[in-house]
Amino acid sequence: MASEKEASEESALEETALEETVVGLLKKKKMTLSLAESCTGGAVAADIVNVPGASEVFMCGYVTYTNRAKRKCLGVKKSTLKKEGAVSAKCAGQMAKQPKPMSVSL
Repeated sequence: MASEKEASEESALEETALEETVVGLLKKKKMTLSLAESCTGGAVAADIVNVPGASEVFMCGYVTYTNRAKRKCLGVKKSTLKKEGAVSAKCAGQMAKQPKPMSVSL
């Protein structure tokens, strides 16, 4: 059985948009966020930046819609794109790694 505090926290989370929860948790834990998106076309970044105070935690985002952009900006291997495809766990894993230096270090 959940305590009143736990029930209250669960209720608050249900009423809070995911992006607000993410920004709040990042602030609380003193962490930052950078994104690499593809099929979402930047929608995740758009949701995050609409949260007041997001600039304290959101550093940058890459929208790499084409395979060429994935290779050039994020270092995704050509072989991964050929064998696994752009919409694959392996491609997403490579996108999530350190992007090639093209932005200023923050």
